[in-house]
Amino acid sequence: MNGVEIVLVLVIESVVGAASAVAVGRLSHATDLPRTTIAMIGAVGGIVLALLAAQIPGLGHFVGYVGSILDAASYATSGLTLEILFGAGVAGLIGGAVLIGLVSFAYRAMRS
Repeated sequence: MNGVEIVLVLVIESVVGAASAVAVGRLSHATDLPRTTIAMIGAVGGIVLALLAAQIPGLGHFVGYVGSILDAASYATSGLTLEILFGAGVAGLIGGAVLIGLVSFAYRAMRS
């Protein structure tokens, strides 16, 4: 993948992570943090989980190139496949929700 494709994947991970963190943070009412702070925490969580998933051998192929014939054709032309976009979105979704959950848990524990 070239630089523009990597930036696109990182933007997808951070935007989806931020959206999931805002949704989870507002639904649970666990923190008094403003939405922008919650969104930044979720963006970081989305990027971190996607980077971690790419390093784990069993999960790496879910985030990136999986080797089907259709992917082989698109991989030869650009390197950015539908599976990479979908994997980045799912990793961002889960990462943002998990990190805001951990921050909310720590926030409640410190206030008690």
